[in-house]
Amino acid sequence: MKKRRFSSIKHQSGIALLVLMFALILAGGYAFYRSANIGFGKTQEATKRWATLALAKEALIARAVTDDNRPGSLPCPDLITDENGLGNHPYDGKADHFIGAGAAQCPNYTGWLPWVTLDLPELTDDSGTRLWYSLTPTLRDDDSAQPINSDTAGNLQIDGAGEIVAVIIAPGGALAGQNRPSNNVADYLDGENADADTNFSNGPVGEFFNDTVTVITRQELMAAVEKRIAGELKTCLEQHALEAPDASYPWPAPLSNTIFKGQAKSLFGQVPSTQPGGNPDELLKQTNIDLAAALNTFDTPASSENAESNRSVMLQLQETTAYAGVLYDRIYVVATDLYNKAKTLSTSFDALDKTLGTITASSNAFSTGAAAIPQAINQAKPDLDALLVALANSGFDIFLMELEAENTKLQGKITLAITNPDEGNLAALQTQTNVFKSKLFANSLTSNAELSTLLVTNTELASLTVDAAKLAKASPNDSVLVASAIKNASLLATANQILKDSILKSRLIVEVDPLHLKDLNQLVTDALRSYLTRREEIDLIALNNILNSLKNNVELIGCDSAIVMDAKAAVLTSLASALSAISTQPSQIEATVSAAVSETVKLIDAKFNLVNLYYFAIDPQNLETINENIAQSLNAYLLKPKEVELDSLSRSLHLLKSNVDLIGGGSNAVIAAKDLVANSLAAACSTIASNPAGIDMAVRMLINESHNLINAIQNNGDNIALATLNIVHDSLVTSAQTPTSTLTGGKEIRALTKLVSYWADNSAAYSKSIAQKARKKPNEENDSDNSAFVAAQRLLNSLDGDSGTIKLLLQISNNPSDSSALANAQTALNKTQKLLDTLMSKGNTLEESLQSALANAATPTKWLGASCTPFLPPTGSKTWWEANGWSDYIFYQISDRYRAQPAGEKCVGKLKVNDAGAYCVVTISAGKPLASLAQENTKRSDGAERKVIQFFEEANNTDISRNDDAQTPSAAFSSKSVTSTFNDRLAY
Repeated sequence: MKKRRFSSIKHQSGIALLVLMFALILAGGYAFYRSANIGFGKTQEATKRWATLALAKEALIARAVTDDNRPGSLPCPDLITDENGLGNHPYDGKADHFIGAGAAQCPNYTGWLPWVTLDLPELTDDSGTRLWYSLTPTLRDDDSAQPINSDTAGNLQIDGAGEIVAVIIAPGGALAGQNRPSNNVADYLDGENADADTNFSNGPVGEFFNDTVTVITRQELMAAVEKRIAGELKTCLEQHALEAPDASYPWPAPLSNTIFKGQAKSLFGQVPSTQPGGNPDELLKQTNIDLAAALNTFDTPASSENAESNRSVMLQLQETTAYAGVLYDRIYVVATDLYNKAKTLSTSFDALDKTLGTITASSNAFSTGAAAIPQAINQAKPDLDALLVALANSGFDIFLMELEAENTKLQGKITLAITNPDEGNLAALQTQTNVFKSKLFANSLTSNAELSTLLVTNTELASLTVDAAKLAKASPNDSVLVASAIKNASLLATANQILKDSILKSRLIVEVDPLHLKDLNQLVTDALRSYLTRREEIDLIALNNILNSLKNNVELIGCDSAIVMDAKAAVLTSLASALSAISTQPSQIEATVSAAVSETVKLIDAKFNLVNLYYFAIDPQNLETINENIAQSLNAYLLKPKEVELDSLSRSLHLLKSNVDLIGGGSNAVIAAKDLVANSLAAACSTIASNPAGIDMAVRMLINESHNLINAIQNNGDNIALATLNIVHDSLVTSAQTPTSTLTGGKEIRALTKLVSYWADNSAAYSKSIAQKARKKPNEENDSDNSAFVAAQRLLNSLDGDSGTIKLLLQISNNPSDSSALANAQTALNKTQKLLDTLMSKGNTLEESLQSALANAATPTKWLGASCTPFLPPTGSKTWWEANGWSDYIFYQISDRYRAQPAGEKCVGKLKVNDAGAYCVVTISAGKPLASLAQENTKRSDGAERKVIQFFEEANNTDISRNDDAQTPSAAFSSKSVTSTFNDRLAY
């Protein structure tokens, strides 16, 4: 850039005074010209220096934002020599490596800017000196610094101002006493900046100070990092919805719960660890099957020939084990929550029982104390509410676990009585049968008609057995009485087994319909092989019949996902070709039948993808959401009977059918309701295709039948302990609202409290045992060495890293002749096999001790999409998302559960930012609590603190409709520049 020149004024005059004035002006103009040029040169130098500092600042922030391992972290400066063999060479522009075992630290926290590490040119100030840089140790790029998140504080200060995370300094030319080049900070930095503490200064410039300093505040750095994370989550949610067979977003975890439970019908919350529905016991069984499949797949001994196939198996095993570890942890979480709620409930209902005992001790006591009963119930009721939620979250079937345990004991007592029918063994038989009569069955209720009938039958049989055992105990030498007692006890044990089987039969599960297609496809393959081997007419007839059977089953698929329907069409086309070849072109039979088999495999895979995503994930509230979407789509079509609205209605019907088709088991009421829905769905689908005038009636009938199915599922009653407590809960609510006026009524209320205490004590006992098998005892700090979770972590550790099985198998694959690598791989494979055996044993032990029904918070979220990697179960060390606790700071809201627009089309929703847009998803990073708004400064994931959105966000984002379950949250959001009163970062 050319220097600006100022022209002198030229003026001529014959008057001496004017000449003198001209001379003075000329002299002044020259003086101004000279000083302006000098000043402008300094301005240029300062501008260049500040631009260089800004570039360095931008690079450091960009590096923190894009870090794949620890977003927000900063590199060490470049300073020390290679004293410890770490490769730390001064002045090479590379960040120094860490030192210190266990808690790695930068060798120095002030040094040269690591320009090579930051992928920058060699930055210097106007004196030609490289930039210096200091960072806060809390943001060093190492695991020992974690968690690094919005609350991570910076310990640096600049001229007394805090909240600084990094300082960048242009040293300027050497001052008196500074000797350069050197590794000494004081030879470059001046004054406060050279004393190796956390306080820095920006001047003033003088004889002993010429540093130019720029800083990165915590707010500047984290605002950029938070924006990245909010954007990454938004991308993940969109990809998930595009890849999910039903085009759904995961339900958020609303502020009404503290265990990051994704909750049906909640539209705002945090990133969910679980999704509603699912049966943890069935998930355990499937996980154990997957682990066993891996165990039977990899080859030993190791060799270069099987290295790649073994490595592929190890990668799959890694993914399966990671999921298993998350499942074990979730079972521990819900078990611990249940244990804590049960212990609290036991205490409060013991107190309630004591109060009611005093009030119902006599008529006089009741007369004077009855008025206190409602208040006493209401004081204890919140603890019962909490236990009901915890039981539903876990899905644990405490009744069935108790039934199994006590029936095993009963069978043991029967064996002893048969072997040695003395008074002691017969007394033990009487005591054991009384457990069923006076405890288990006496404290059990259910709305399931079939199971309720069995409970009555078993109670009567238990009563007969107690009486028979009592008589036999009194006369142990009477063989008739002894035989009667043993016979009755045996009948009771059998009846208990029938009750167990009936519970399991009544249990809601997912029917894997594709298995039938898979079996038929295998029959086709076998029939083709038989025909090709013998070429006989009988084999051709058999092949033709099986192809027609497959065709008939495939044709039954309707109103399904677009992916499935496309696969169905391809199968039917290929089946038509195969059947035609059998009749007219025998030479084409092999090719056409093989093609049909191949297309059927694709159809099975399409169906299985849907099954796997919602494996054992039946949730009546999700069905209710689908039903609501059907009603909305129908109304939209009736207002505007256009093709686009009809397509939307059809998609909603497909979605309902996909979910309903997977429902298996259930009470007779559920099965009957499912059949009616299936018939109504078929009628609705047929009407859409052929009779538009009848759509309104057909779809409204379907909606009604779907409501009946939802109600039947909600009242399935197969989890008898939960059903019992729900029935008691409703009775206690009634008793509190309509106080009893009789002593008998008061005693009945007390009987209900004893029933609650019984199930609270059992819930605490079983949940404690399950928690320990899954991970550790409730509320303990250290994991149990004998737990399934620890076994999974050990297996993952053996697979991961430079010395892990996966890396060692890659080495022998790349270097087949390396005998040392082969030996190492063999050792690693042996270790992996041993650890897998241990994991399967621990997983089986956990599964065998657990009985469960549908659960609301025990099914880990299955994330789909390449951008969802941070939220997946970690296959090695923790992901940056988990390790740094970002789940406490990030929120999202969905416009609707389902993404209406197909892939490739922009999603149009109801959400707005700054009164503009129509977004389907908005993600928010809440940032650090703002003192100016009196937000909480403690960790905000603890207890009640998570219940209030005002603890997290600002402006429109704090709307109270986002509290609690957030089923109808405000659609309006605010996005602004970061200030002292606003630091939310949004992506949309």
